[in-house]
Amino acid sequence: MATPTRRMTATVGYPAKSETRAATPAAMTNAVRTPFKGPNTRPSLGLIAFDTCQSCEPMKRLPGLLVALIVLFGCLPPVVEPGPTSTSLTEPSTTSGGADPTSIPADPTTTTPPGPPVAWITPSGVPLPVTEANGDTIEVLTPCGNPALATAGTPVYEVDVIIDPGHGGPVDTGAVGANGLQEKDINLDVALAVHDILTGRGIAAMLTRAADYPVPIRTRSRFSDLVGARALVSIHHNAPVALPSDIPGVEIFVKAATAESARLGGLLYDETMAALDGFDVEWHRAPDAGVMTVLNTDGEDAYGMVRLPDAPSALLELGYIANPAEAELYEDPAYVPVAANAIADAIERFLTSDDDGAELVEGRVFNPQRGVGRDRCVEPNLMLRSGDAGAGPVSPP
Repeated sequence: MATPTRRMTATVGYPAKSETRAATPAAMTNAVRTPFKGPNTRPSLGLIAFDTCQSCEPMKRLPGLLVALIVLFGCLPPVVEPGPTSTSLTEPSTTSGGADPTSIPADPTTTTPPGPPVAWITPSGVPLPVTEANGDTIEVLTPCGNPALATAGTPVYEVDVIIDPGHGGPVDTGAVGANGLQEKDINLDVALAVHDILTGRGIAAMLTRAADYPVPIRTRSRFSDLVGARALVSIHHNAPVALPSDIPGVEIFVKAATAESARLGGLLYDETMAALDGFDVEWHRAPDAGVMTVLNTDGEDAYGMVRLPDAPSALLELGYIANPAEAELYEDPAYVPVAANAIADAIERFLTSDDDGAELVEGRVFNPQRGVGRDRCVEPNLMLRSGDAGAGPVSPP
């Protein structure tokens, strides 16, 4: 009968041990570990040979089962516990190729800018159009229409619509209500709210001014052209007083012979009229109020914010600040959200549908007063450069 042998295999998952199991029986003191040699000779994998176990010689005459049991419990030599992750007694190689577990993969959320910026927000919060972007060199147009370099601020890569709060600054206050409310302030409040609503809906909006400072008409219109806006809405509150009315006196001025400008104005009229009619106010309204063109005596669009921009534009008069009842409404906290949501709804419809609104009514002929030009414009605090905290005009680069 062949000498019984036992194959020792490693167990995966247990800690490796450097010490050996003690061989206490005296009969095992002469047992040694040798490679297995026989008809099916194989490389050493920790097999045990019993040919040299002298005390086991008498056992060879016992029945095979008894011999196997005695050998199993009495003739095993000391063995070394296997390592935790190897299925052989050979240490696994630590020099094999493969991914470095300490390497950090690239951030999958990192994105590349879609292109050069079209606008810039200064650290002081002033929005500016970009006139040229070449690497780290960003040239912008200041609110007073001066060229400047920007090295500090936030780039803006897309603008769908320009929201223009009419008037602004210490000189151009616009109309003033009986309660002292200045048009420039309520225009800005509504415009800021419209901007936030549109932004929340995923529509890229930008203001021509974000605080109380002057911006000439030509700079505002050029702002729209430089960013490639798809629409422009200029927000105002009217004066002088008109005639008492049961319905709001909303007026929309649009560009002559321009279908998209008329469509934008029609949607603005429908949405704002429906929203404002919910207030119980003694309104004022002109007999010809509606969506219309206003031409000067030269036959051109009278208002620069309608005539100058390339984008479809509309100048919106939400009501009459010169009417004491309406001026009081404009100070009510409920007014701005209602008006702003109506304007945002109209803009969204204009950008996302082919909807038409109110039709044009007969236009007017009017020569408006000249607004604040560059000669009377004072720059706000721009902070265009790192560490720049000063206000006042920005020198051209």
